[in-house]
Amino acid sequence: MVLTRDELRELICKYKAEGMTFERISEIIEEDYGVKRDRQSIYGIYKRYMDRLEKDKDMLRYDIDIINIAARNTYFSNIKKQVMEIDNSITERYIKEAIESYKDDIKEVEDEMIDIVDNGIRTGSTKEEIMKSISYKGIEPTDKVYVKLAAESFKRKIIDGIELVIAQSIKHNENTDIAKELIKEFNTGSSVTVIKNKYT
Repeated sequence: MVLTRDELRELICKYKAEGMTFERISEIIEEDYGVKRDRQSIYGIYKRYMDRLEKDKDMLRYDIDIINIAARNTYFSNIKKQVMEIDNSITERYIKEAIESYKDDIKEVEDEMIDIVDNGIRTGSTKEEIMKSISYKGIEPTDKVYVKLAAESFKRKIIDGIELVIAQSIKHNENTDIAKELIKEFNTGSSVTVIKNKYT
């Protein structure tokens, strides 16, 4: 069974409300639904959702729809069409203003989708399964958005791989001399100290 993003969140929240640990929730979701997520991933999904619920108290329901639909589209015409299919009383002007006002929230949704894509790729899910799991009210991201999300996921994997090799050089040389040379050639955006603390 493929769980959508919303179904996965609901299960995590339900199990957490029952007092389960994130480790146990991870095990249950894998056993019962075949969804592989580690404890840290489960915690991240739960934390982001709780943070968003706190923010959502101040937003109207259609603002939330606009944010989620905008994160899954690149063209305003698609966003407008899909929003108006949910609620045709929303004006084009309101949609434009909401997209502008909620840029940070749209970015948060995009980041969350990248995490889901990353987990899907890591666990061997197909593109179709991943697309379904990041859908919102049955609205899947456009292919262009999916390519952007998947590319960012693979970029993160490449950066992690480079940083792992840099960390290995620190361990090998028992100092940071080689790592400093490597970071000049393969700058990942993290300092040698950050990489050392992350991996050693």
